[in-house]
Amino acid sequence: MRPQYHFAPARNWMNDPNGTYFDGKTYHLFYQYNPESSDWGNICWAYASSKDLVNWTRRGVRLAPDPASGERYCFSGCCFAAKDKIKIFYTSIGFEDRAVAEHAKQIVCDAEPDFSHIARKAQITSEIHPFRVREWRDPFVFSFRQNVYLLLTGTRDKRGCILLYRAQDESLNRWDFSGELFAVEGDILECPNAAIFGDTMLLLYSSMRGGRVRYACGVFDGKTLSVREEGDTDFGTNAFYASNLSASADGQTVLYGWLREDLCGRSSPDGLYSGCLALPRLIRLNGYTPLFAPIGALASLEGAALSPESTCEHARIRLAAEQNSSFVLRSGGGEGIFANVSDGILHVRRQSKFPDANDAPLALPLGGAKELDILLDGSAIEIFAQGRALSFRFYAAEKEKRLFYGENVHNVRICEMHPARFYDE
Repeated sequence: MRPQYHFAPARNWMNDPNGTYFDGKTYHLFYQYNPESSDWGNICWAYASSKDLVNWTRRGVRLAPDPASGERYCFSGCCFAAKDKIKIFYTSIGFEDRAVAEHAKQIVCDAEPDFSHIARKAQITSEIHPFRVREWRDPFVFSFRQNVYLLLTGTRDKRGCILLYRAQDESLNRWDFSGELFAVEGDILECPNAAIFGDTMLLLYSSMRGGRVRYACGVFDGKTLSVREEGDTDFGTNAFYASNLSASADGQTVLYGWLREDLCGRSSPDGLYSGCLALPRLIRLNGYTPLFAPIGALASLEGAALSPESTCEHARIRLAAEQNSSFVLRSGGGEGIFANVSDGILHVRRQSKFPDANDAPLALPLGGAKELDILLDGSAIEIFAQGRALSFRFYAAEKEKRLFYGENVHNVRICEMHPARFYDE
């Protein structure tokens, strides 16, 4: 049940998407990667590129720790096209005791356009703050109005915080601390991203306590965010996490996320690979509400129409679900994904005999939506409904006997999904 059209390395562990960047012709993706194991560790940045966000060329490790300078891990960060250069920012973790919690630094790099060479140029240390920071990580750079370059990091003091900084000049090597942008009590906030729509900021962050990506959207003046609405970016739990952003070919904003495995007590389903990229999504705003949809290029993978009686681990199902409707995906041998709609909520229950599979119930508020777009790709499942998304993993111990069965559902259209093309350099 390995995913075939979700991006993943050929082997080993991956987590957060980093350095997501569109240069006008090519999409560039870095990601947290362990070249030695399917478990977390030895963290560096691996690199891939794509023309369409569907088919990818995997180009190996491009940013590795520098032990000679006391660096043990290259944690998450971003890529930003500055004036006459490309900059990479990442969190550097050393060998100290409590290195992640108390000794992180933010490293600034210059990169060649094809990322064939990445040179460390500067670092930002915690002394930039007028107070102590802990769990300081995941720099994200964005521009606001003309020649204003801003940076976000996640941290924790007595509460989880997103901190804001402003570049001193266009080199983007020197930064001033501006203040606290956003905070949540009793949490650690990771992987902050910001998308600017006029004077509106869509702030995304990963909640360690909640195990999901959340948003805060409101009016931004370059220093403060007046939040008008908050909510979940994806309603899965322990699935979609550690988001990042880029532009798209038509000027929209693309959302990337890590779709992690969801096993209890182990990180890999087979000891060979762990984790994949969620399907890239386009973002649009309805007032202060973000809406998400899978990229249109996924249609290039759609194949032959399938009947509900088919068996297929890689399919796309579109349907209209009424109140009190129900349907079952991938049933057989006492296993399956069981869903029903009641009180405007899609309730999902996973039943599996696979060892250590998470069977926690899931729920997607439909907000009046009836049309569901369900993307099945091995163990990776993503459901979209009128701009809302639910992602999760499902592991079957036995081969399915029936792809789909539904009651009080209409306009059911099912097609096979072909594998994406993944090339390795």
